[in-house]
Amino acid sequence: SEISAASKSAVLSLRGGVNAEVSDIVVSAYDWCINLGAPSALVAGAVIATIYENIGSGALEVRSTDTRMVKFAKRMTRVLLLSAFALEVMAIFVTTVTGTMLLSRTLDYMDEIVPVTAETTPLAFLRSNFEFEYLTARIAFLQGLVNWVIAIAISHVIPSANNATRLMNKFIGSSLVTVVLIMYAFYNNHMTFYDNYWGMLSHWFKVTAKRYVFNYPPRPMVYLILPSL
Repeated sequence: SEISAASKSAVLSLRGGVNAEVSDIVVSAYDWCINLGAPSALVAGAVIATIYENIGSGALEVRSTDTRMVKFAKRMTRVLLLSAFALEVMAIFVTTVTGTMLLSRTLDYMDEIVPVTAETTPLAFLRSNFEFEYLTARIAFLQGLVNWVIAIAISHVIPSANNATRLMNKFIGSSLVTVVLIMYAFYNNHMTFYDNYWGMLSHWFKVTAKRYVFNYPPRPMVYLILPSL
């Protein structure tokens, strides 16, 4: 309507016009990237400390006397720790590169891809225009954190020579698993744009396949992943 159009024009004039609106959105999106990268770095450092602690103590060394279940638990713990570190590094990398890109683009370019409406938020802007980067950062941070906690839980329930602390270690391990379940429940309750974490994860696979696999012209570097698998 004419009234709403006039009201919007007045608001934009007070805030410096559309460019000011776009600038606010871009800067807020940049802040989100930086604020996610900082805790990712802290978790990555904690994971490295856990890895070296286990290496120094020999707790994850697979021995011939270990049962099949213990061998599996030790290998799984190592995989979870290494994947946790890799995921947190990925979160740091993606948020840093995305944040740098956001502040490198001109406002005229951003003005073309940011529809300024009452529903426009910094994260909605990222989801609409940089969904792969947005999803990768969110998933890498949370999954890296979860993998680290689960690895610590498994390492506590692995049988050791000291049977005096066996019951306490089982309690700690089960408590950490409970914490992870609570984290997922809390995360899903505060989820935006997607139904739940698993829905967001499946959507990431779709976005990734569309961007790197089912794409023309072909992007050959993606096929270099196959030998590493």
